[in-house]
Formats: sequence, C-alpha cells, structure tokens
Amino acid sequence: MGNEKKRVLIIGAGPAGLFCAYRLVEAGIPVLLADRMREPGRKFLLAGASGGLNCTHTGTPAELSEKYYGNEALFQGLLEDFSPTDLIQWYKTIGSDTFVGNGGKIFAKLPVQEVLKRWLEQLEASTLFSFQGGCEFIGFGDRPSQFKFRQGDQAMEIEAEHAVFALGGGSR
Repeated sequence: MGNEKKRVLIIGAGPAGLFCAYRLVEAGIPVLLADRMREPGRKFLLAGASGGLNCTHTGTPAELSEKYYGNEALFQGLLEDFSPTDLIQWYKTIGSDTFVGNGGKIFAKLPVQEVLKRWLEQLEASTLFSFQGGCEFIGFGDRPSQFKFRQGDQAMEIEAEHAVFALGGGSR
C-alpha cells in the first residue's frame, strides 16, 4: 500500500463504498478501497443473513423522497439521478434478477453471498481496482492528499488525489 498515489481513495468497504468503487471503475477511474475489516462487504452479508435484505422499492422517486423529512427535494433529485429502476438494472449487470416482495420491497433473486461474490468479481477483474483490508483510518497527514492508517501495529500513509468516506452507520 505504501505511499503510492491513487486517483480516488474510498474508506469503507460496505455497500456504499463498494458501489462507489464500482461506478468509478466503470468510469475508468483508478480506485483504492480500504477498510478496517479484512474482507469487503461484511456488513452487507450480515444485513442479508436472514434473507431479508431488500435492495430498493417500487415507489417513485417522489414517493420515496417523502421518507426524508425536511430533505425531500434533495432526495427526490438524487433518486431521479439514480432511480430504483437504475439499481434493478445494475443488479442485472452482475447477473441477478430481482423480484417484488411484500409492501413493494424489491429483493435480489440470488442469495446475498452470491450477489457480493459477483460484485467483487467484477471489481477485481479490473486493473483500476485494488482493496486493502485490515487497515483502520486514523487521521490526516500534513498535506490534504495524505491519509493515515494503522494495519496491525504498523502505521502507514496513503496519498490520494480524492477521498470518499463511506463509513456507514454505527454498529451496536
């Protein structure tokens, strides 16, 4: 990992970080995805362990944005830019059809483990993608392009032109 300069560093390898990496690689942008967990997508697997991980909903962007009280306009715009239909299409690109369950919830037909496996296979097939697991973000360096990590008892720095913090929610 060293001091190699990457175009985009994504900190956090949950669904948001993985999806960000996927879209950047798809656009031809080099990505280094880093996470304190040794393997990417661990919380994605935990969330889907019971078989109840819906990926989106049949609602329109306007209907879904109503759930974000006080931020409806922002979320409606975001959901129009990348809609539930777009997400369903993305699932097809990794080889998974979807189905509509109770209450309009949309699920992948494949088990969550298989979805993650295929997602990672597509990322790892690209020379633009690399993953560094088992490293914890601990702060910023002296320059805006410098990010500090700890891997075991070793400290390291990563240089990146841009960074995305996809740290997810707190676990309890």
